[in-house]
Amino acid sequence: MTCGEQVVHSVDGAQRDTFLVKPGRLRVFVQTVGLVFPAGVFLALAVVPATVFGVEGGLAQAALLLFAVAMVALATFCLLFLSTNLVRIEVGPQTLKVRLPRLRGPLPLPSLIRAEIPYGDIAAVERRDEFYSSFGLVTAQDAYSLVLRDGRRIPLGVLSEHWTKPLPLDAAAERIARRAGLSVRDRGGVPVGGVVRGIVRGSPPWGSETITTPVERKLWHARAIRSMHVLGVMFTVLAVVRACAR
Repeated sequence: MTCGEQVVHSVDGAQRDTFLVKPGRLRVFVQTVGLVFPAGVFLALAVVPATVFGVEGGLAQAALLLFAVAMVALATFCLLFLSTNLVRIEVGPQTLKVRLPRLRGPLPLPSLIRAEIPYGDIAAVERRDEFYSSFGLVTAQDAYSLVLRDGRRIPLGVLSEHWTKPLPLDAAAERIARRAGLSVRDRGGVPVGGVVRGIVRGSPPWGSETITTPVERKLWHARAIRSMHVLGVMFTVLAVVRACAR
């Protein structure tokens, strides 16, 4: 089964459908290779300089140690994203079954959320815009979450805007809300700050959204689109410079 597949089966003679969201095999393979390879490169960069180059002096050793720590952190960052391969949202006829990585800001954590939830236990299905700004560049993502009647909140995940082939969390949220007799509640938007801030402190709590007017949200989305254009131009220039240097 691939991401966003609708499965129709028969229950007591009636047609019931299950909407399943999970990464397809090709996506898992490409993402695994795309994360493990750079992680290996970062780990090699952390280890090789210390073993190949003899460094003397406290300042030089401190700089080498700081570099190694930074490379290990980048490798860990890549490997943590492997947990997104385990995402599974099964919107069944009677219950919702989820297997999702816990999140701290944009970063998936190693532990998983596993739950089977009757639709009668769902009080709200919510979404909001989350805007990250680092070095003058803005990225936008849609965050989805469930609120249960006992007060617990279960994050469904985030859908990064302006990137290709995201998992259809928006479609899953719509189907969950429909099964629960609800509609998806739009909470507005929230500026998170930098990516590092989001990883260290997590995303702002739900209910603290400050970007609520359509004009404000449109401006933030426009900044995110411009940032994507800037990155595209930068990568194109780097590719041309590298080709000309050969």
